[in-house]
Amino acid sequence: MKQIRTTDRKYISWYAVVLIGFTMVWGFPNVINGFALFGGIRAIVPWIAVFLLYMLPYSLMVAELGSVFSREGGGVSSWLLKTAGPMMAFYAGWTYWVTQLPFIAQTPNNIIIAMRWIVYEKNDVNSMSVLFTQLVSLAVFAAALYLSSRGMSALKKLGSVAGGAMIVLSLLYIALVFAAPGLAGAKVNTIDWSWSAIKPEFDVTTITNFSVLVFSVVGMEEVAPYITEMRNPKKGFPKSMVWLVLIVMVCALLGTVAMGMMFNSSAIPADMVTNGGFYAFRLLGEYYHIGNALLIIYSVCWIIYNLAVIVLSIDAPLRILMRGTNSDYIPKPMFRQNRHGAYINGLKLVAAIVCPLIILPVFGISGINNLVYWLVKVNSVTTPLVNLWVFAAYFLLKKRHENLELSTDYQLTKSRGFGMFLAVWCFAITAASCIAGMYSTDTFELVMNIATPVVLVGLGVIMPRLARRWNIRHGASGNG
Repeated sequence: MKQIRTTDRKYISWYAVVLIGFTMVWGFPNVINGFALFGGIRAIVPWIAVFLLYMLPYSLMVAELGSVFSREGGGVSSWLLKTAGPMMAFYAGWTYWVTQLPFIAQTPNNIIIAMRWIVYEKNDVNSMSVLFTQLVSLAVFAAALYLSSRGMSALKKLGSVAGGAMIVLSLLYIALVFAAPGLAGAKVNTIDWSWSAIKPEFDVTTITNFSVLVFSVVGMEEVAPYITEMRNPKKGFPKSMVWLVLIVMVCALLGTVAMGMMFNSSAIPADMVTNGGFYAFRLLGEYYHIGNALLIIYSVCWIIYNLAVIVLSIDAPLRILMRGTNSDYIPKPMFRQNRHGAYINGLKLVAAIVCPLIILPVFGISGINNLVYWLVKVNSVTTPLVNLWVFAAYFLLKKRHENLELSTDYQLTKSRGFGMFLAVWCFAITAASCIAGMYSTDTFELVMNIATPVVLVGLGVIMPRLARRWNIRHGASGNG
């Protein structure tokens, strides 16, 4: 990350923020999920729709919010604090934290699957039972929880390196697939670019899977804490957001084309969501006659990256929630820290929520492929909920801009009405995608898809009431 030295402090450049945002938003599995769930290259049109109708206005709203509140480092919570007050800021922080928990429950599976590929160098994943996988996942989660309680700066740095390596591998994959016919004489698929071949099927499956694409592009507001580290955030941050959208769009579209050159869009493997990345890098190794070398490299990076992701997803969002909230909203015992600075009771709450999310699928989901697919779907329903608060903040910013007496060098639109419309538009797309994503023909999955976000967000409604009862009982003030 390039830093610019001045006489009194260091600043990060706008393109450093782009790279940070790219790491937070994008990943190779996003290409695979889109390709698998939308019929191969038929995913191109839905991707374009998501970028133009959702991600672009979303990014520019984040850019304006970041520009207006350029001195605030708390992201969406600080935006709600300024536009709606501390209660809404708490709910935004709670939603950001609690929606990480299903993702934490999913991540151990990625590690287990990658380990099987390293050992057997072939698809041996389907031989595992859901019970065995989830018990091992529980052990992996317990280890990550312990590491989070001890402070693992080295692992976090290793995770950053692995995250960077995953980005390089993702971009390298696209380049090597396009170059394979010329450099290695590899035989790839000829893509049919006729409208009938790329036209998406507008059916129930397409509508219910749209949440997966929305899930793939959320997270830009997580870059907000870096606004205060920029030299001229009012101009630099909007520029960063625009470039972030362009780079993600190019990666998604070129990645889909590369997948189409490698896999037949009319005969996509049934376990593509589970094993697509491993298939891709194994086949890429065959193209260049280097065996399974790329498969092993990808698997090792994937293991390290996911291990670090679990620890960071346990630790960082919890710290953001606790540091941005006082005991008016969370019971004071939750603020207790151990000698390593970890919120020990907060970690217990994480365990109390994540463990059931890991174990419950055993009672209603059969087969690893079904498990992985369900975990992707349930995360696509819960994670975008944070965006609802982003759009609410932007709506309130436009509605109350004059009363707030704010000024900015950047505005998505000077029109108050049009800005409010865009906020409602993106809010509606997010809410509709999440609701549609809950649909499943399997009763157990349908119940879990509905119950998971309702219960997790609902706990945030209960928490302030528990805090008030604790404060009344112990005569405590609201300073956490």
